[in-house]
Amino acid sequence: MKTITSAFGLTFHSNNQEPGKAFEDRDFLLFNPCDGYHVAIADFEDGDFIEFRQFAGSSYGKDFYTAWAVLPETCDVRRCFPHQDEGWREAPEESAIRRFE
Repeated sequence: MKTITSAFGLTFHSNNQEPGKAFEDRDFLLFNPCDGYHVAIADFEDGDFIEFRQFAGSSYGKDFYTAWAVLPETCDVRRCFPHQDEGWREAPEESAIRRFE
């Protein structure tokens, strides 16, 4: 098993390590040596890690990625990088994706 901490403060774990139940509601960054990084969520059943998957539902098998890291909590990033346009609070349901027309 290998674990490295990047210059960005992310701790990457090898694909033979599994995230614990404490990270059930977190987002993950998977590294694939062929095409780079992928954002994923983890599936757990009865507290046991099952697999990483895309938000759209397709799963990432252990042969797809070589390393994974837990991404920072969204609220922590928002707190450190406040939104430049305060108007987003008027329509919070649209704050996740901004549309430009």
